Amino acid sequence: MKAAGEDARLAQRRPGGPTTLVRLQGPRGAVELGGRAFVVMAGPCAVESAAQVEEAARAVAEAGCAVLRGGAFKPRTSPYAFQGLGAEGARLLFESAHRNGLAAVTEVMEPAQLPALERAALLQIGARNMQNFTLLQALSRLRRPVLLKRGPAATVEEWLLAAEYLLAGGNDQVVLCERGIRTFETATRNTLDISAVALAKQRTHAPRRSAHAARGGAERRCAGAAAARAARADGPPRAGGRRGRTRPVASGARPPGGPAVSEQVREMFASIARRYDAANEVLSLGVHRGWRRAAVRLSGVVHGDRVLDCATGTGDLALAFKRAVGPTGEVVGTDFCAEMLASAPAKARRAGLEVRFEVADALALPYADRSFDVASIAFGIRNVDDPLRCLREMARVVRPSGRVVVLEFGQPRGPFGALFRVYSRQVMPAIGGLLTGNRSAYEYLPRTAAAFPAGDRFLALMEEAGSFSQRSATPLLAGTAYVYVGTVA
Repeated sequence: MKAAGEDARLAQRRPGGPTTLVRLQGPRGAVELGGRAFVVMAGPCAVESAAQVEEAARAVAEAGCAVLRGGAFKPRTSPYAFQGLGAEGARLLFESAHRNGLAAVTEVMEPAQLPALERAALLQIGARNMQNFTLLQALSRLRRPVLLKRGPAATVEEWLLAAEYLLAGGNDQVVLCERGIRTFETATRNTLDISAVALAKQRTHAPRRSAHAARGGAERRCAGAAAARAARADGPPRAGGRRGRTRPVASGARPPGGPAVSEQVREMFASIARRYDAANEVLSLGVHRGWRRAAVRLSGVVHGDRVLDCATGTGDLALAFKRAVGPTGEVVGTDFCAEMLASAPAKARRAGLEVRFEVADALALPYADRSFDVASIAFGIRNVDDPLRCLREMARVVRPSGRVVVLEFGQPRGPFGALFRVYSRQVMPAIGGLLTGNRSAYEYLPRTAAAFPAGDRFLALMEEAGSFSQRSATPLLAGTAYVYVGTVA
């Protein structure tokens, strides 16, 4: 029998590999977890009133912390205990956090609570829900940061396998939180297993945090925080930095039409934009051109159609669609990374094609309902914060009986799949790093491709979107990539 840890393949840290950076969007810019800053999250266990959470938020901000915590939905051992204010408590938390320049973290107990928690920078899975697999699978389909607490009776292996559920579903924005374990000692509520922080640091690339395990006042809490810092929870402190301060991370400007998207992904693509086409040609051995042609063919576009290409990058798929719709058709290419778009207009002019390129967020498209015949996205949906919302947003701007087309990597099986994994995990980062100067970008790309749902699993995501009357998946090159087509209901 194999050890459970062998199944935590996505959570495992490669030898010498970096810690994943998770960025929380806050009113004063992004807060980086997993970097060099020692980030402190503080606030009340439960939101009880507007005055209470506002007072706590001011104290947290004045202390130099970056994140306000507070529970709106509270799981309690006793059914007679205070269960939280629910959606109203969430609203109070988010408003106080915003007024005081803080990001907010709060617990989600079931998927039905997610609409009330849209403004949360970090969604917390509490210790009691660490192995709530329905909740884990639901959050795995979101590209939103998730804080996963360790259950009081869970081993480190079980903790990592719970994180694997999130990663395997396509969400790589996972932060682990040591909550403390239940032992014979009762004076300290739970026993803070600080050695598990060091072990998790060794075993996984996910950022690690330590939570309040001790019952009592500030003295015990401060001692626990100091121990966590000594164990290098959440990365080493910045040299010369002030205690409790976070390292500021610039927040990019919002693209027209929607809220801020993953700054980490935007910055990564911006850093490789100038050499992206050359690297893509070399790394794909030219196969990507055939994949784009297949996506256009399967979309069913005809002369005169209007096409929206999201996450268009340097514009290659948009140009392929323009050739298909002809001079009477219209193609708009959008991307949330202006640096990637910079070369697209000149590329269109050289090809003698008229395509309009605009900076826009695929999660909040600035176009009217039913204004396109086809909307497409190639190798981009795995990089958005919420793929389900992206599918719904693309379907919104497409007329009934129009098509949403998704071209995305798969996970090929068998001997070819094994060869592809070696190539994508070892060869691609090395060559991509040499060509662009950013090896980490080409480590991120195959890792997210391996974790993203493919084939029937992606069709299930399309069904969950509730926007399509028909759905199909066409594998390319033995399942290395897929073209998914959904007919808008």
